[in-house]
Amino acid sequence: MGFNANWHEINRLFIVQGFDRGVWEDFDREKNYEAFILRAK
Repeated sequence: MGFNANWHEINRLFIVQGFDRGVWEDFDREKNYEAFILRAK
Protein backbone atom coordinates (compact mmCIF):
# COMPACT_ATOMS: atom_id res chain seq x y z
CA MET A 1 0.00 0.00 0.00
CA GLY A 2 1.11 3.55 -0.65
CA PHE A 3 0.99 4.42 3.05
CA ASN A 4 3.87 2.11 3.89
CA ALA A 5 6.01 3.34 1.00
CA ASN A 6 5.59 6.97 2.12
CA TRP A 7 5.00 6.48 5.85
CA HIS A 8 7.72 8.80 7.16
CA GLU A 9 6.39 11.78 5.19
CA ILE A 10 2.73 11.00 5.92
CA ASN A 11 3.40 10.51 9.64
CA ARG A 12 5.31 13.79 9.80
CA LEU A 13 2.38 15.77 8.36
CA PHE A 14 -0.74 13.89 9.50
CA ILE A 15 -2.40 12.05 12.36
CA VAL A 16 -3.55 8.77 10.77
CA GLN A 17 -6.31 6.51 12.06
CA GLY A 18 -7.78 3.32 10.67
CA PHE A 19 -11.34 1.99 10.93
CA ASP A 20 -11.64 -1.67 11.92
CA ARG A 21 -14.73 -3.53 13.18
CA GLY A 22 -16.65 -0.35 13.95
CA VAL A 23 -13.83 1.43 15.79
CA TRP A 24 -11.39 4.18 14.81
CA GLU A 25 -7.89 3.47 16.15
CA ASP A 26 -4.35 4.74 15.72
CA PHE A 27 -2.94 3.47 12.45
CA ASP A 28 -0.88 0.27 12.64
CA ARG A 29 1.22 -0.33 9.52
CA GLU A 30 0.88 -4.11 9.92
CA LYS A 31 -2.94 -4.13 9.94
CA ASN A 32 -5.57 -3.97 7.18
CA TYR A 33 -8.35 -1.41 7.64
CA GLU A 34 -11.77 -0.84 6.13
CA ALA A 35 -11.13 2.93 5.90
CA PHE A 36 -8.58 5.60 6.82
CA ILE A 37 -8.77 9.13 8.10
CA LEU A 38 -5.95 11.68 8.01
CA ARG A 39 -5.90 14.93 9.98
CA ALA A 40 -3.28 17.64 9.69
CA LYS A 41 -0.97 17.90 12.69
